[in-house]
Amino acid sequence: NSGLTEQTGGALFLDLPANMIGSLVMGMLAAKPEHPFPWLHRGHHLQNHKALIAGFGTGFCGCLTTFASWNTQMIHMLDGTGTELGSQVPAALFGYVIGLCGAISCFIMGRHLHEWWSSIHPTQEDRELHAKDEQAALVFRDKSSARRPKSKTHSFSRVLSKVMAGVSSVKTGPPVLIAALTAGFLVGAIVYGIPYYEEILLETVAAPLGALLRWKLSIINAESSRRALPVAIAWIPLGTLAANIFASIVSAGLKAVQIRYLPDFDDPWTSKILPALETGFCGSLSTVSTFIKEIFVLETSAKSFQYSMLSLIMAMLLSL
Repeated sequence: NSGLTEQTGGALFLDLPANMIGSLVMGMLAAKPEHPFPWLHRGHHLQNHKALIAGFGTGFCGCLTTFASWNTQMIHMLDGTGTELGSQVPAALFGYVIGLCGAISCFIMGRHLHEWWSSIHPTQEDRELHAKDEQAALVFRDKSSARRPKSKTHSFSRVLSKVMAGVSSVKTGPPVLIAALTAGFLVGAIVYGIPYYEEILLETVAAPLGALLRWKLSIINAESSRRALPVAIAWIPLGTLAANIFASIVSAGLKAVQIRYLPDFDDPWTSKILPALETGFCGSLSTVSTFIKEIFVLETSAKSFQYSMLSLIMAMLLSL
């Protein structure tokens, strides 16, 4: 979606639930880097599957959350062009606060959910780590059994393990999934001529480009890349900052073109390509989940505050 609601005013934006869900999942993955998937035992081979971890974090969470669409609605409210209420500065500023606080709260909830899931579904490896002696192991086993039947826990874990193993298979998982989704969109767009699937198909083409560019920019965040930067800015995750700022500027520009000039065009493809670039490319290029994760991993609270304010203020001013 474009990040705009059908309401004439208000600080809530349509992508807020997606940003919150993505931040919650990212909180679970980032709670313990050596144990990112709490539904699998610590020794499971998928816990160290770099491609799968990147797929969940950079791919799923990064593309589900969108910094650009969030910023675009706030910019639209600040500018007031084409709105019934005109410029809504207080509501827009409050929208930034809601988006930031909502994502942070869900990230924290995800970290706690990781701890709960790990304890409510203990495996033999977890018992050995938490139990120092035979007596403690017996107490731990009794408590976990009282919370949930052992058979359901192991059955659920096996199902998730098989699903993730299939998805993580380089030879079968991703190609089959992508082919099935693309075929469905093609049928809906070409065979049935449904406008919704035409837009989805265009967004499907544009989204990977944004995700890949964001992944490439994340290399700047690496420790080896930061060493070449001045000390004053070396602590800033410049890769994520650049992705969010660039996506916000392009998204705001595309939205301005649609509002001011698109009604004068009769080309139906133009009316589909511009929203696809805004939602697919800019939405996948920008990320809230990684942005929130970086706020938590910075060394001090002062740096976390400075980074969050720098990102929001730069995106707002440059997009205006």
